[in-house]
Amino acid sequence: MIRIYFDWSVISNFKKDEFIEIRKFISEHKDYLQFPYSPTHFQDLMKGYDVENEYFMQDLKNLNYLSEKHFLRWDKYRTEPLCLTPEEYFELEKNNNEDMFSKMDIEKMLHDIDDYDYGMEKLGSLIKSAYKSTPTGIQITDDNREILQKIFPNIDTNYSMWDMMKDITPSLKKIFTDRQYYKDFKKVIIGKGAKLEQNSGNWSSDEVIKNIDDFLQKQNTNLTFIGIVNNHYENRKEPVNRFEYY
Repeated sequence: MIRIYFDWSVISNFKKDEFIEIRKFISEHKDYLQFPYSPTHFQDLMKGYDVENEYFMQDLKNLNYLSEKHFLRWDKYRTEPLCLTPEEYFELEKNNNEDMFSKMDIEKMLHDIDDYDYGMEKLGSLIKSAYKSTPTGIQITDDNREILQKIFPNIDTNYSMWDMMKDITPSLKKIFTDRQYYKDFKKVIIGKGAKLEQNSGNWSSDEVIKNIDDFLQKQNTNLTFIGIVNNHYENRKEPVNRFEYY
């Protein structure tokens, strides 16, 4: 059995007319071809999730046809194959996404804290009051206004830490589930210069890290690519496995 791991761009374009030859080839040789899928595919797929989005359902159907029950994921120490169709995984992922963002609702979290007896009155309300009286310290300028308003749509000169915490969850949810919002957000970031040169896809392997480091220095970040990766894990108690680090 020959295993082929398609990039999401192939799967999302699979429905288009210009892919008819690829569809025909797969149909004729599918008995000895295997197309495993992974959670990464669903990170891309779920950006277009909408019950009225016919293209989303087409992509899910095509992934189901290609991959059948061949699901691969990383399980802490190794790659783990599972027997699960994309349509079955979609039902699990949809529920997990909804549950994840509901748990990030800061208003609900502090309300739940108020329901517990910590030996002091309304601890959640006290925390909320403290955040409301704390300014963010963010300076809004002509250079950063557009991108800040994308992430924090209600930001103004009186914006508090509480306002920021309430705005961030809906924005994160849109980035993960709303394809158009994600594309617009990406466009704003690119418009601020956060994009590698057009030819970056053709860099030789021994140039990539150095060129990214040079790019980061031009953005006045004082960081390196490996430095960013290491900073991400420096306060974690559990050791980083090779999959996460990669």
